[in-house]
Amino acid sequence: MSDAQPLVVDMSSSARVDLEVAMREGLAVVAYDCKSMRLLPACKLSGSYKFAGVSRKEEVVKLNDQGEIAANLPFNGVKIAGGIDRDAALDLALVLVGKQTTPTDGAGRPELTGRCDGATHFVRSASIGAFAIGVGTRGEARVVADVFGYGASANSSSQRQSMNKDGDLAECRGATPDDVKPPAQCRSAIRLELVPIMATAPASPDAPAPTTEPIAIAASCPAGMSMAAGRCTADTSGPYVCAAGDEAQCDAQCQKGSAGSCHNLGVLLQGKKIEVVAGGSTVQLVQERDEKLRKLFTTACEGGVAESCDRLGYVRLSLKTPRTEVQDAWQRACNLGHGPGCRVLAGDFLHGAAPDLARGRGLLDRACKLGDAFSCGSLADSFLKPSSGSAPTPDEVAQGVAVFKDACAARRRYACREVARLYSDGKLVAKDDVVALEYHEKSCATGNTLLALMPD
Repeated sequence: MSDAQPLVVDMSSSARVDLEVAMREGLAVVAYDCKSMRLLPACKLSGSYKFAGVSRKEEVVKLNDQGEIAANLPFNGVKIAGGIDRDAALDLALVLVGKQTTPTDGAGRPELTGRCDGATHFVRSASIGAFAIGVGTRGEARVVADVFGYGASANSSSQRQSMNKDGDLAECRGATPDDVKPPAQCRSAIRLELVPIMATAPASPDAPAPTTEPIAIAASCPAGMSMAAGRCTADTSGPYVCAAGDEAQCDAQCQKGSAGSCHNLGVLLQGKKIEVVAGGSTVQLVQERDEKLRKLFTTACEGGVAESCDRLGYVRLSLKTPRTEVQDAWQRACNLGHGPGCRVLAGDFLHGAAPDLARGRGLLDRACKLGDAFSCGSLADSFLKPSSGSAPTPDEVAQGVAVFKDACAARRRYACREVARLYSDGKLVAKDDVVALEYHEKSCATGNTLLALMPD
């Protein structure tokens, strides 16, 4: 099994309510096999989700045949495909304004409770917004407003019919990346990020370590299909996301216009060892490589690949471009929903020449809500250990402890241990050995073998 990112716009109203309830009460668990998905509302996994706004993205995904419809709509795609004429297409108008994410990045079967037969994955994040589904014709380009029924040509074709819609386009267009919650009529789940449930509970890291290693995009599509224009398709006449390790394919698809392939090509290039021939200059070869990376990651970033915007920041840093341009790349990554981009940008505002504590903490908070566990620890530390060296205020202590408790609930043992230490030494919070023992036990449950002895 592998990670997957299925569309869920074909869920029934009752199943959508069940998903919302499951995500309020803990982490949602599903049975998924790349062709179908079944929510298991009676299966429980502890954890919680936080919302973070992202740069609004609007797109129309066109499913051109019954095979594409069945492959991309895991709940009712087969049923819908059977009711579509052979020369018709299904148009999905998607508007994304934010993400609901948990910092929990792994779970094991022993952690599940309730009726969990068939459980394969848990929901790590859900893209939030609005959608409309309509029947159109193949080869016809439509805009989002048209499919929602707001466009001037919405009723221009007798073949066109509305099948389903959830959310208000106008409300979605008023959303910003800084929103702390989605608009009332723009909070439907559009696409899920699914993580496989392992046979045993995963070991929790003693402390989450940030990484700057590039990660390729691996599209999860049924055998014989590739990811292109937001959907799994067997049609390879247009640009599609290349296989992560196929350099020739990535180069070809990047040139054809696939932003994901440009990103994967950049990842391959960055991972290659630089070979210096006799008389050559390592510095020159590195600069030439970085110039190629700059072009690839710029193209992919402009195509909406958040990870490429993050990589672009590091490449610009290597090329010694102005710091404002480096920050701009990381800000774009952050706005697109990439937690590490928010985190590294926060460092500039917390520790730079002109510190901006409020903005730095805001970025760390956003990164934490986007599932970047290291940012959660850094945010808590920024409250409990101010860089000014002065003692934290009571409000800062309360906020720092709350962040650590949330991280502990996500099975981060460093956070459980920090809460235990705070209540054990009683320097920043009132000493409470009962609470300290509770969090020592939680730390132990996550795999911490260095459980400190409680005082008598």
